[in-house]
Amino acid sequence: MQKSKQVIGLMQGRLTNPTIGKIQEFPKAGWKDEIRSLKGTGLDLLEWTIDLDGFWENPFVSPAGRPSALDMLGENEVRVESITCIISCINEKNVVLILMKAIKNYSRE
Repeated sequence: MQKSKQVIGLMQGRLTNPTIGKIQEFPKAGWKDEIRSLKGTGLDLLEWTIDLDGFWENPFVSPAGRPSALDMLGENEVRVESITCIISCINEKNVVLILMKAIKNYSRE
């Protein structure tokens, strides 16, 4: 029987300082540094975070920013297989539609 490889990762924002004092938030200022710091650690999985504060600055949400995020992940051998959405206005139709489109586009890339 073949052994399965254990994959260990972490939630985004755990290796950066909070920008607005929340324990769970997208690290706007440090997301690239956080991804770079994972290379070679054995932590090759990152749970991406999307929150309402800084929603449009999140490269995962922005079609213009997504290639930069994908390049950064690839260069540092880090994968995203899950997303945490912390949005207090999830009932707003616009936000839900934007997130659904972003997830659909990401899965294609």
